[in-house]
Amino acid sequence: PRQRCYCMGCSAYRPTRGEKGSYILPVALLAAATLVMTAIAGSGAARLGYLLRSLGFLFPTVFLAILVHEVGHILAAAAVGRRATSLVIGSGRLVWAGYLGGLRIELRPFPASGRASAHPRAAAEARWRQAVFILGGVTANAAVAVGCWCLLHFFGDEIGRSVREVVRIILWTQAGCAVGNLIPFN
Repeated sequence: PRQRCYCMGCSAYRPTRGEKGSYILPVALLAAATLVMTAIAGSGAARLGYLLRSLGFLFPTVFLAILVHEVGHILAAAAVGRRATSLVIGSGRLVWAGYLGGLRIELRPFPASGRASAHPRAAAEARWRQAVFILGGVTANAAVAVGCWCLLHFFGDEIGRSVREVVRIILWTQAGCAVGNLIPFN
């Protein structure tokens, strides 16, 4: 006989349709960026080595892009007077949850999405405040991408080759997250 489980933490995890679809865009953007950078990298072994290193950085850089994006929403919420209530990084079964002040933070294992929740302090909120909150994530990703570009452009010769490659991967991931989040999907 099959047991019923009413606790989300105890039941077998089944990704929702939205979670399944949310993997496609970040992976496709990062794969496209990796292929472009691999084509630029040089010949034969250099291309293969760059491709393998890029794939090794896939998880941490996508996780970083989502973290930056969601923290951008939280900072934008604070800037326009909203009360931030929760920050979720990743999707899937809950790995860790805790509180930082009044902000609930959840970490989940699959770096394919995130969510930031903030409530307006007044019942009727100006539309520009909502727009600032919504654009906070994209702005944060774009700012990190521009920072990485400046680091490569102005100090590229002074940093090591490995560091340059990591910064380049972060740049492409952040830029891909910024552009990907500007595409309407609902």
